[in-house]
Amino acid sequence: MTSQTWTWSPTAYQTNAGFVPLLTTPILTLLAPQRDETIMDLGCGDGTLTAKLAKEYGLKKVVGTDASPEMVEAAKKEVERCGVQSVCECVVWDGQEMEKSVWAGKAVFDAVFSNA
Repeated sequence: MTSQTWTWSPTAYQTNAGFVPLLTTPILTLLAPQRDETIMDLGCGDGTLTAKLAKEYGLKKVVGTDASPEMVEAAKKEVERCGVQSVCECVVWDGQEMEKSVWAGKAVFDAVFSNA
């Protein structure tokens, strides 16, 4: 599989992402985050859920990934706005390329989730 750059508009995403708040409670219930866990938000979009996890659950680390550089920039701004940049990392990464990632073959996450 070849690397592909995805482009998403954060403004269009916010206009059309009304489903994110609706899914937050069910996702967090299923995820059941525990203090001091490291969790990956695969396809983090604008970082709303990434920042919420870090702020409300006292997680050790939250890594938000998205294939769109524009969305990762929006996520970084959300993380900073929420004051959780010390425990959040937002990176451009296409989850379809797991075998090529710096995380391949390593158990660095307690949980990985996606609502994308």
